[in-house]
Amino acid sequence: MDGVRLVSGNHKGAAAARNLAFSESAGSFVLYLDADDLIGPNHVELLVARLAENGRRVAFGRWERFSKKPAGAQVSEPEHYRDMPGIEWLCRDWIDGAPMVQCGMFLIPRTLIEAHGGWDERLSLLDDVEFFSRIIGKSDGLAYAPHACLHYRSDVPGSLSRQVSRAAYESAVMSCLLAVEHLISAEDSIRTRTACANILQAFEYQFYPMFSDLSAKVRARIVELGGSDLEPHGPPVFHLLRRWIGWRSARRIQQLANGISQLASARPNEA
Repeated sequence: MDGVRLVSGNHKGAAAARNLAFSESAGSFVLYLDADDLIGPNHVELLVARLAENGRRVAFGRWERFSKKPAGAQVSEPEHYRDMPGIEWLCRDWIDGAPMVQCGMFLIPRTLIEAHGGWDERLSLLDDVEFFSRIIGKSDGLAYAPHACLHYRSDVPGSLSRQVSRAAYESAVMSCLLAVEHLISAEDSIRTRTACANILQAFEYQFYPMFSDLSAKVRARIVELGGSDLEPHGPPVFHLLRRWIGWRSARRIQQLANGISQLASARPNEA
């Protein structure tokens, strides 16, 4: 294909592969795509057009999740998907504790990456949270292209987001903590502290009770930031229990019940 060059990597992970690709490229703008991403024929064109007035902004579009075919999938367009200063955009993206950035939805001026660094090769799981918090926070803001859309294939066996190893969770914790420091160093305020505490609190809610030492590190940083008001997700029984015994004990009971249910469903049918 004209204009496409294949570069062999050294199998050191996604972050290293992206950095290698960047070092071999020469364009004024950079779009990172993963193996499970699809974009339309005018995706890049629409993003480039939004950077015509200011080449230090980051352009972005919408994204949608699909499993087999992108046709008919719902496109995500949260309220903060519009032109906005970078710090404000990050605060709004993090406030509910569930940021979901996709590499291919952002077009980044090359000069921003050259000035503030590429991908942190120590990270695997959630490396995009650290990278985009750093780059967006150093940009002149976000420029939204509503008709540009990334199609993200989910439920892919072996994908990084499905990792459950100790190393993967260590990466996730490091990425979130680094991202928090990027935002706080750019603006130390009530709104940034709340957003940072919430993204960390969501992490603890999701992964508790695995790796208690990592949870303790996250919890300590939440306290330093002033605490979080984010409520945990769970079924009605979980919320009933947590009001009486706390969310940690309720989560353990929920996981025990889920495990018993899975064991029961896995048993062969008895005659």
